[in-house]
Amino acid sequence: MFGGRDDDVWRYHNTCNSFANVTASGNSQACSNSCNYDSPPDPIKPDSEEMQEETECGYIPVGVYFNDIWTYDLNCTRYSDHSCVDSGWQMIHPGAVYGGCRKNNGTRICDVPAERWRHGAALVNNHSMLVYGGFSHECEDYCDDLWSFDIKSGTWTEIYPVGHSANNNNSTPGKRWRFSFLGATDDTGNSFVILFGGHRLWHGFASDNSFENNWESDRIYPKGGYLDDMWIFSNDLTEDPNKTGMWSRQEPKDSCKVAPG
Repeated sequence: MFGGRDDDVWRYHNTCNSFANVTASGNSQACSNSCNYDSPPDPIKPDSEEMQEETECGYIPVGVYFNDIWTYDLNCTRYSDHSCVDSGWQMIHPGAVYGGCRKNNGTRICDVPAERWRHGAALVNNHSMLVYGGFSHECEDYCDDLWSFDIKSGTWTEIYPVGHSANNNNSTPGKRWRFSFLGATDDTGNSFVILFGGHRLWHGFASDNSFENNWESDRIYPKGGYLDDMWIFSNDLTEDPNKTGMWSRQEPKDSCKVAPG
């Protein structure tokens, strides 16, 4: 199991010390000096008091994202539908804060996939896990990077970086989350993954779309909203001169419809 999202936690958001251009009349309201920024609001307080403290002190709920890897032994000793008796979940990689990403001579380098959720993860070759897409703050919304994790060595390899689809709009699935992702092997033993559907920002939000063109332009943003396309990623390196694997889109078959009347 890779990554995901936990319950929201309270974090201090320094609203009182932020800068903004505003136009106001009357008395200005200063920040309360009674705020305790060392601890979050007390969840036992009535909702009205908690909302007031959130407003005055700047506490906001923030989602907690992960990029660690865990395994669970399905062959353990257990009875009925209870959990394992002598074992259970084990962490095999702790991940890294913000994916361990940093800039090196202007190039963004990451050690592991950034924290995310609603991504796709699939096992291939019985020893490698591929991870694609999802939602992450490091991607600024939805991701388009592809990573491979070697279970035997416990190491990550970045196949395609974040932003890869910007210059390869028609040759990769692009940014998306909440899609189906499945690993498979063909009759010759070659492994691949199948990606179907998902969701991303609707292209109609682009500045070149309006009522006049029925919001159909995909010049700035690729076709978005809920998707129904299918892609296959093959890591048969003999077919890829760059030796990174290849995405290929599967075109739908023609369907027959009963003629009206």
